[in-house]
Amino acid sequence: MALDLLRSNWGIGEADTPDAVTDKVRLGLQAVGLDPDQDSPVLLHLLDIKNGDGSPALSNPQTVKEKAFEILRQLSIKVSHARPLVLVLEDLHWVDKVSEEFLGVLAENVRDARILLLATYRPGYRAPWIDKSYAGQTPLQPLSRDDSVHMVRSMVRVERLVELVTEEIVAKADGNPFFLEQLALHAGEARDLRSDLMVPNTIHDVVMARIDRLPEETKQLLQTASVIGREFSLRLLSAVWKGVGSLESRLRELSRLEFVHERVDTEGTIYIFRHALTQETAYGSLLERHRRAYHGAVGHALEELYSSRVEEVAELLALHFGRSNEAEKSVDYAITAAEKSQRRWANRDALSYFNDALHRLDLLPDTEANRLRRIDAVVKQGDGKFALGEHGEHIQALDHIRDLVEQSNDPRRRATWHYWRGWSHLMTGGQPDIAIEHCNEAAALAAAAGLEEVTAYAESCLAQAYLPAGRLREAIEAGERALASFESLGNLWWAVRTISHLSPAALYLGEWDRSLKYCRRAIEHGTTLNDVRQSVIGLWRMGLTYIHQGNPERGAQHCSEALALGPLPYDAATAKGAHGYAEIRAGRVDAGIDELREAVAWLESSNLRYPWWRFSLLLSEGHLRAGDRAAARSLAEGVLEQSRDMGYLHFEGMACWLMGECLAPEDPSSAEPYVENAMGILERVGARNDLARAMMTRAALHQAAGDVATARALLDQAYAIFQALGTLDEPLRVEAARAALDRGTPIALLAARS
Repeated sequence: MALDLLRSNWGIGEADTPDAVTDKVRLGLQAVGLDPDQDSPVLLHLLDIKNGDGSPALSNPQTVKEKAFEILRQLSIKVSHARPLVLVLEDLHWVDKVSEEFLGVLAENVRDARILLLATYRPGYRAPWIDKSYAGQTPLQPLSRDDSVHMVRSMVRVERLVELVTEEIVAKADGNPFFLEQLALHAGEARDLRSDLMVPNTIHDVVMARIDRLPEETKQLLQTASVIGREFSLRLLSAVWKGVGSLESRLRELSRLEFVHERVDTEGTIYIFRHALTQETAYGSLLERHRRAYHGAVGHALEELYSSRVEEVAELLALHFGRSNEAEKSVDYAITAAEKSQRRWANRDALSYFNDALHRLDLLPDTEANRLRRIDAVVKQGDGKFALGEHGEHIQALDHIRDLVEQSNDPRRRATWHYWRGWSHLMTGGQPDIAIEHCNEAAALAAAAGLEEVTAYAESCLAQAYLPAGRLREAIEAGERALASFESLGNLWWAVRTISHLSPAALYLGEWDRSLKYCRRAIEHGTTLNDVRQSVIGLWRMGLTYIHQGNPERGAQHCSEALALGPLPYDAATAKGAHGYAEIRAGRVDAGIDELREAVAWLESSNLRYPWWRFSLLLSEGHLRAGDRAAARSLAEGVLEQSRDMGYLHFEGMACWLMGECLAPEDPSSAEPYVENAMGILERVGARNDLARAMMTRAALHQAAGDVATARALLDQAYAIFQALGTLDEPLRVEAARAALDRGTPIALLAARS
């Protein structure tokens, strides 16, 4: 919708070359006082004009959408300063989600602007701005009997139109203005006054009766135009129409009879069906074989008219070829339209196009080309499924095409399938070893084929798969390789995604400075991209690092900054969970538990088991600090059981330590094997800060058993680790534990800390 306004106002026509479109966009921006150098790349990207800008900001669909909304908002406001701006929208109930979102953004800014937004929509639809104080809604009631009579008589001034016919028209139309108009036009065109002929029973019948009265060639022209759509350009219709006689004269006749009306743009004449039902009726009157032939002709005409920029009309090409006899083309353009929607962050629209492609493929022969199309239609859904949290559904779709992928000789498709399969498997709580196997296979295939960026995608996913497996050094090695590739290629969006794996790897190793440097890079990339989401990721992960280092107040501040940016649901849940843990570590335990509980519930409902288990462990610690060992044990036992089964080694070690803390006050002998196992796992994976915390718990158990010397040795080891890592708060706890040991009083367990 917004792009249609740009094309209309700036005279962008279907015959324009990319250079011509670029010039018009730049001139249009300059005319309203906006910066063409800064703003044109975004609009040209939306118009599918490849201008070679290479801006990393254009690699992230969310960034493109946000920047486009802001530019379009400024355009509207600035135009309204020069003259009042009236935006008229028909049939708003059919608006796409992205356009609806933009209208909501615009509505927030019309209060002080000279903008009037008029929209019509059917009952049941709710406009996003309707609750604003400056918005109003006026239901359109049927015309009264007197108004209906007046309308009929004003349209048909024929003496032989008897009163009986007028009354019958008014009665059948029941106040519907369009029905009244069509009945009156029909009556005025009729050659006799027989009531049963002149006054059909439905709107469809009267429109069809008027179409049937047209000369055959003119009727065929109207039917051909109906295949193109509600609006059609003279240029496109000329490319499709194969009839005899003057096309322009027949269109003038259709305009005189009020089937269509014309609008002259800078690039030519546009015709519009006066009502959607007129177009639908003309379209429905075609035989199926004729419809398919016309749709194919329209598709080929569009390909020729937009030969240098077919992506701009990918949706139309998918529609027309989908209703033609050229199904393969419809699949190709549906996939193109889906990728285009994903780039604009219209993920629901993207998945709809992908599904259309798959449904059409079900009806096509099982050829090699169609198998590759099916792989593309499934694999390329990855980003959309990720954005919508539909990882489980994507796994099922990926598994369904596994045999096709294995039979394919295309390394790019095979590698892409493997890294998406591995990544989705991990996010839904699958075994890390399986995810690692998929990602390694993807990396090997891509590297052998010289596909640098695909190799980086695979190694980024590999870095994340290494995390729960406890292979932290390998996670950093793989992540560093991927990060270097993405940054050299200018793919900063995936660079930040890779940092999301590198930062926790450094954090688990207790390498606080390294983790913080990664987070700062993420924030810098977010600033470069003007991408709020990347900044959110950098901020809350930086906050979590400070919390684990022992500075919860600073950590809470960074998490609050992330939440203030209005993050997406997944990022909001993780940032809120991190903030809750900061509250717990700062002594505001009850408030922190409430936040963490909310985050854990959201992650569980979204079936994101990997982050769900991670934050469940933090919540278990919160319950321990609150003295609720039963709640803490329930969470720790759940994570322990599942992490053992799935091979999440680091989580298993943390859950064992928390189980030891839960059992230690009342059953030290049962707690000992849990803590011993935790220490063994945490030492093996290199999680030294967590290892030192487990040492303090074991020191308390040895003290309770009367082994003071071993308890003191464990405290000394823990202190040395904390000092070496630069952990801020734990050395003080070790000193307090040593003092307790000297006094002969029990070392405080986690439940007593605050």
